[in-house]
Formats: sequence, structure tokens, C-alpha cells
Amino acid sequence: MRGYQPLLAACVEIGLFVNSRFQHGNANTQGDLVTFIEECRKLMPARIKTVRSDSAGYNHQVVNHCFKEHLNFTITADHIPEEQKDANAVIHFHEKRGEMERMIGELKSHYNMDHFPCGQFSANSLYFAIGIFAFNLVQLLKQHYFGKDRRTKMH
Repeated sequence: MRGYQPLLAACVEIGLFVNSRFQHGNANTQGDLVTFIEECRKLMPARIKTVRSDSAGYNHQVVNHCFKEHLNFTITADHIPEEQKDANAVIHFHEKRGEMERMIGELKSHYNMDHFPCGQFSANSLYFAIGIFAFNLVQLLKQHYFGKDRRTKMH
């Protein structure tokens, strides 16, 4: 996704992207991340309990917001609630971060999101939105036809 800095939010429990923001490559992803998190929470208020981010989320605004809103989070440096600090809980918590990386990898490789068709921002933004829509549609079809075993049956 060279030349662009898209923000993606996924609900890994259901395997769908729930929000995205297509941005220019020189965009400051840290600057507006709290707003993006709140947009996601408004879209799925009962589901968003944990924030998982790469180093873009490693800033005091995001960390303070997660504490203030009582959100679990993992941002390069990890925070796991005190009651979840046994070894199995830590492993399970981080497996979901790997699931997000798997979803992004599938989006890039299976939906051709690692290359954009032209040099126009608006056209590439639309292309990206269509790619996310296609990804989610395929995931929903897999869930419908294969149920909970969809990941093992399709890989």
C-alpha cells in the first residue's frame, strides 16, 4: 500500500473490517487515531472492547484514551488487564493481533490492495473501499456456507 497510509479496523471475532480511512502516505496516522477509534466504537458499540495497533498507536493520546474508556489495548508495548495476566490469557490476547495481520495480508494479496490502479487519490480511495467491501462480502459468504469452520475449510 505504498504512497498511502490507510487505517483499518477489524472485529477479528467475526472476521470483518468494520471501518477504514484512506489517507495520503504523508498523513500523520497518530494525530487522528483517537477519533478513528471512537468512529469504530460508534459503528459497533457492543463489540469494541480492545484496541490493537501497530506503532502508530504508540502515543499518549491513544494510551490515555484507552485507559479513560476502560479499553484493553496492545500497542507495540502491551497492556493486559490485571485479571488477564496468566500465560494462557496473554497468548490468547496476542493471537487476535495475529489474526488482524492475517486479514490485512489476505486483503493485500487476494484482493490486490498492495497496488493501486492509478495516481489519483480519489480513484484509489474508491478502489480501496471496493476491495474492503469485496473482502467482507466473501467473509460473510464463507460464514453463511461454512459456519464456524470457515477458516479451516477455505485455507
